[in-house]
Amino acid sequence: MEASVSKLTILFVPFLNVLFAANLLPLAQKGASDYVVSVASNASPSESFAAEELAKYLRQITRAPFPIATESPAAASIQVGPTSLALKNGIDARTYAPEEWSMKISGKTLFLAGGRPRGTLYAVYEFLEREGGVRWLDAETEFVPRRPDLAVAPKEGRARPAFSTRYIATAWYRQKPTSNQNERTLVFSLRNKGNGLAPADPKYGFAERYGSPTAVHTFGNYIPPKEYFDAHPEYFSMGPDGKREGKGITQNLGWQLCLSRPELRDLILKKLKAHIAADRASCAKTGAPFPRVYVLDQNDGSPDHICLCPECQRITKREGSAAGLMVDFINEIAAGIEGPYPDVLLQTFAYECSEIPPKTIRPRDNVVIRYADFYTTSDLFRPLAHPVNRYSYELLTGWSRLSKNLAVWDYWKMFEQTTPYSHLAVVRADLLLFLENRVKILFAECEDYTRPATGDKDIQSLYALKIWVFYKLMQDPSLPLEPLVRCFCEGYYGSAAATLYRFWDFLEKATLDTDGDKAVSIRPGKAQYSLPSERRYLNLAFYREANRLLDQALKESEGDRAATLRIRRERLPFDESLLQFWNEFSAKLPPGASMPWERSAILARNTNDWLAWSAAAYSPEFQAMVQEQVRMNSAVGEGLPLPAPFKELPRDRVFDVTWHQLRQGRALLQADTDAAGGKALVLSGDPASHQKTLAFGLYNTETKTFGLSRALDPASLPKDEKFHLYKIGLTTVSPGTVVWVHWTWFIQQPIDGACDPSDPGQLWTCYASLKACGPAYVAGSTRENAVSLDRLILVKSERKKTGKEDAQALAAFDEGNLIRNGGLESGAGLPAHWRLLGAAVAEEDFNLEETGGKIGARCLSIGGGPKEMTFKQDGLKLTPGKRYRFSGWVKPEGFAGKWMLRIVDTGWTKSMAQLDLLPGAKTPAEGAWTRLEETFTAGEVATGYSAVLLVGAGARGKICFDGIQLLPVAD
Repeated sequence: MEASVSKLTILFVPFLNVLFAANLLPLAQKGASDYVVSVASNASPSESFAAEELAKYLRQITRAPFPIATESPAAASIQVGPTSLALKNGIDARTYAPEEWSMKISGKTLFLAGGRPRGTLYAVYEFLEREGGVRWLDAETEFVPRRPDLAVAPKEGRARPAFSTRYIATAWYRQKPTSNQNERTLVFSLRNKGNGLAPADPKYGFAERYGSPTAVHTFGNYIPPKEYFDAHPEYFSMGPDGKREGKGITQNLGWQLCLSRPELRDLILKKLKAHIAADRASCAKTGAPFPRVYVLDQNDGSPDHICLCPECQRITKREGSAAGLMVDFINEIAAGIEGPYPDVLLQTFAYECSEIPPKTIRPRDNVVIRYADFYTTSDLFRPLAHPVNRYSYELLTGWSRLSKNLAVWDYWKMFEQTTPYSHLAVVRADLLLFLENRVKILFAECEDYTRPATGDKDIQSLYALKIWVFYKLMQDPSLPLEPLVRCFCEGYYGSAAATLYRFWDFLEKATLDTDGDKAVSIRPGKAQYSLPSERRYLNLAFYREANRLLDQALKESEGDRAATLRIRRERLPFDESLLQFWNEFSAKLPPGASMPWERSAILARNTNDWLAWSAAAYSPEFQAMVQEQVRMNSAVGEGLPLPAPFKELPRDRVFDVTWHQLRQGRALLQADTDAAGGKALVLSGDPASHQKTLAFGLYNTETKTFGLSRALDPASLPKDEKFHLYKIGLTTVSPGTVVWVHWTWFIQQPIDGACDPSDPGQLWTCYASLKACGPAYVAGSTRENAVSLDRLILVKSERKKTGKEDAQALAAFDEGNLIRNGGLESGAGLPAHWRLLGAAVAEEDFNLEETGGKIGARCLSIGGGPKEMTFKQDGLKLTPGKRYRFSGWVKPEGFAGKWMLRIVDTGWTKSMAQLDLLPGAKTPAEGAWTRLEETFTAGEVATGYSAVLLVGAGARGKICFDGIQLLPVAD
């Protein structure tokens, strides 16, 4: 680091070379000083620690001692905190906000003071950064310039951070090897004025922590299902099927509460008051400030509804959003604590189904709305104010108009794949927008590769730079980026600082490069989930330039081990993503051209860089995980051998997903000698979760449509408890397509890497390699119940999904039709918007025939078999008392058995229209299309309506359906 000192002192402290000017205060000359650091006689632990920090770093800068004294009257003194001399000079810290600080010079005396508990600490750190040139760059790295002559001219006045709570979730504490890493991470955050970590030591000024029981998804903490569901199922949310949700699901996932129920509100209010009282009793013992914000918010994993019972739905419909139900509930609880605890704020989520602001109800003044942009439904690479993010922008600004107190849970990272990117300018713009909209509390997820080789595959480029700059911007978003980045690079990358600055500039501009108003992702709202082909900047030219800059930086850093290691770490996201896209880039090369690098060389470099970085940066346990990843990377090489049925296929016809691409969630990636590549996603856990039939299938997370699915009868499961390949069926693959496994859907694996946006009609046959173990699946087994996925294989079909034949006729058919995709022209394998229910359905049991349809080109043909087959479309909205016409086309071909085409209430308790049993209806002619029709009056139902198409078990032959239509009848 010494090589960069001369540059740094000029950059950090622009006044140091103008010593003893009239407006400068000389603290040290030639390594000597007359100054004393003075603290108040009633100094708090954090104010005493502030004095220690000041004396420590001034000595390191100047080599002069700065003794600490209590209430020193010396003229040459630095008064730290609420000293008597500070009060005489008009500095009354009692009037300061908890994190407000000030600097002032009077004669030869410098005053650094602030509110309690952290204001004085912030005054000291601000002074050391601005005037001393000290930088705390990460938990392990600081820069302290050497200046035996130190004269300062601090900007006088009072200041405070822009946001009241500033917390970046980094997960560094899981990775570093030092035994006191938690404390080191805390002090790093504190010195950069982050206040979200919760220290036990009062010398650090505590933190802005949430009250009990926890900080997020708290419904399960207040009303745990194991304690309440059996006795009070009415406390829990009602689902689309009219049944109460909660039992058998994890405590804070996948279910909600029946928020309109008065006795539930009373119970929660009573528990909240008990939490507040207990917290205050505990804080009184430790001296910690009372928590001011308590969290009462929805559980995770409910994107569609909170509660669908009639009373909850009445409020939701009135307000146009489930947020209306949430605010109605939270307002009543907030009113109940306002009297006894007027200083407490009650926070709840605007998240998933509650993200849309309500129409009429407003949050009370003691309510905080925390807007969470659900894993960045906005484009991560564009500011919220960009036109492509209009939806998210309007949500944020809409809540700002309604709410006195606004918080944001933001996402400053991608989640699915390792991708080189930098978006400092985007975060800065969003922070400025947050300020304009009166956001006070800010929490950001910005973890870096917290579980290598398991699930979180986003190892971020320039991660230490991002965190440091983000802390600075949370204090003041108006700060310009370029000086901050230059400052960091000078302290972190030594003699390669200038090249790393150019590297950041190249990466930032490449990431944010636009084509008109289009975003990097062609799917607004899905930048972090988008496909390689949708990230236009990821091309060979980009990787060539990145490698050139990193090669140059490594040459410049020779002899500086720390800087060299940090530059090698910057190679990781580039090499990881280059290896991921290698086959795609190779396939697009002109004839006779080759890749600029040997794949084996990139793999070897990636291996060596991973091992070097993990040895220096991670705990022994984490190093072992990295080493396992490196071993598996080497084993995978050019790709795992394909299993027997696919060995002879050309590689360009096969899309293969193995362990290093599997996404960890509730299922964990674990070593398994039976698995392809030696690893598999394993879902074990609660025995109750393994009491249902093993099912799996396809779903699109963007269009919210179901694809093919299968359920394996326990009697038909292999008894060897090994992996077997199961055919899911023929499908198109569009952005958002995933394979789900298990009834909990705790295994969800994206397969949209196979998607080519230029060829959306390409069909693939999808296979899943699964293993089921334990007595729930194999009678007499002594192994733990578990379901494992080790591989997904997609084989490109020579067939293509055909388009619509008679566009004009189809448009007339679709106009006003309440049934989505009634002409069956959308989807592959399974018609879009239709859900397939039932067990053990194979591709050959039904088919979306590409020709021969009555309405358009296609029709759905179903063959009779031993299992019932049911297609269902929920969400039909009918007006009670209004007349509707329901119709459909049917064609039997040697069919004998039960079939059904009906409109039913979602709970299956009543049929509103029944084409299959229509009195006097024409009998469908053999081999010919017959139109059936019924007119009916919609009734009053609580659960909504569904369309059902069913072929019963034991049927023979084949029957075809098309042109299913539901229209309102004109009065």
